[in-house]
Amino acid sequence: MYVFLDHEVSLRIGNREAIVTIWSQERKMSVTVPMHTGCDIGRGLALRILKEAGFSVDDFIELR
Repeated sequence: MYVFLDHEVSLRIGNREAIVTIWSQERKMSVTVPMHTGCDIGRGLALRILKEAGFSVDDFIELR
């Protein structure tokens, strides 16, 4: 299973800015993961993102 960075988009709404990174994998799925500078995402959100992308925790650990 290969994962690659498809593209990154910077959005500005009012005085707030967010960088959204879109990852794709060989199953032709994509998952949007918001990136917030200086913050780690929580465990629950990380697990939901992995599940949505079709990864198990073990798959993720192997890719690290």
